[in-house]
Amino acid sequence: MNERIKELRKVLGLTLDKFGGRLGVGKSAISKIERGENGVTDQLFKSICREFNINETWLREGTGEMFASMETEYHTMIDRVMKGERENVKNVFKTFVTFDESDWDALDRMIEKYSTIAFGETAAALFSDIPDTAEELEKQFPPVEPTKKHTAV
Repeated sequence: MNERIKELRKVLGLTLDKFGGRLGVGKSAISKIERGENGVTDQLFKSICREFNINETWLREGTGEMFASMETEYHTMIDRVMKGERENVKNVFKTFVTFDESDWDALDRMIEKYSTIAFGETAAALFSDIPDTAEELEKQFPPVEPTKKHTAV
């Protein structure tokens, strides 16, 4: 794995310092890993794969492609969301997993409806009576003169 980390760093065109900086470790730690003096912790392994979109099998075993596919990246992002603390976000993913074709059709219709309201003709109709200029606004709603305050004598 040590030689693959060095290969990766060189492919990315990063110095020991910049590669380590992206992972939160110093250049000496990366240098020792590349020379085989230090091993790679699970946390650092995961950080390398996440930070540089690296195929875990390639990094661990040297087989497959160096960079993970977008499909793999999507799985990684979903795993990250599901391990998070925001229950409402997790529930959205859980709900989508259970969708059948009719649910997706219903979601498409709902998105279309609200997109039309927000950006389409329906939105224009909602705001059609708003004056275009300050003068038109004043004609429709004349300013009110402030009343004089009475002072105590």
